Amino acid sequence: MLPRLRLPAVLGLVLLSLSGCSMVSSRASAPSDMASPPIGDLPPRPADPLAAFAARAQLGQEELVGSPPVPVRLMRAYNSGGGRPCRQLLLGSMATGRQALYCETMPGQWDAVRPLLQNGPPIRP
Repeated sequence: MLPRLRLPAVLGLVLLSLSGCSMVSSRASAPSDMASPPIGDLPPRPADPLAAFAARAQLGQEELVGSPPVPVRLMRAYNSGGGRPCRQLLLGSMATGRQALYCETMPGQWDAVRPLLQNGPPIRP
């Protein structure tokens, strides 16, 4: 058999739960010091030398990029399914290098993206 709760205890629980609701709604409507800054106030992102190379390189072009310098070659240039220009880069040598993929996310801004297919066809010169 369940113990019977007293009326003051039940009223106290109801009032406590209602006061919590009012705190949540007042927090949601009040301006917060933790609000994110306007986009214009964000610090500039550090320059990514691979993104700069992907933006300017021609197909097959290779140069030393970064610090320490690593040979990077533009292997493929294509448009994604969404229409964004993308560049597939090879970092290092053909035998031991790794792939990197950069796409233009905004006009003039290139960002590293994950390849859709992780085990896609091998890079060919």
